[in-house]
Amino acid sequence: MSDAPNPLTQLIRDDCRNEPISYRDFIEKALYSKGCGYYTQAAERVGRSARHDFYTAESLGRVFAKLATTAAVDLLDSEAGTHRFVEIAAEPDTSLLSHLPSHPFTAEQVIRQGEAVHVEGSVVIFANEWLDALPFHRLIFRDG
Repeated sequence: MSDAPNPLTQLIRDDCRNEPISYRDFIEKALYSKGCGYYTQAAERVGRSARHDFYTAESLGRVFAKLATTAAVDLLDSEAGTHRFVEIAAEPDTSLLSHLPSHPFTAEQVIRQGEAVHVEGSVVIFANEWLDALPFHRLIFRDG
């Protein structure tokens, strides 16, 4: 077994060599560093087996997909059929709507992790896991 650090550990050590990095920058490197960050590695992360890291409601299949699309239709009322369904940061090779035989939207757009987010027109945006995995700054408010 090698004592050499993995590429991600080395990258973070190099960045911290002269001064500390922020929590946000650490999270960004850990999750999104090209080729060695958690979300940039070619790995199947989500599913219900021992080889997966975790599972989400979406990975349970059709039930969650039906629940999410029904909620969108209920919110849009009669206008659902005039909207595109945009899913941001779906896992590779899948999407929420892929679990359904059909859907009421005009089209589906899937924006994968790392792709530019560009959305126009009448859309329903679904970003189930994306917001959970965005780097952020930790802040402390005192005296008000």
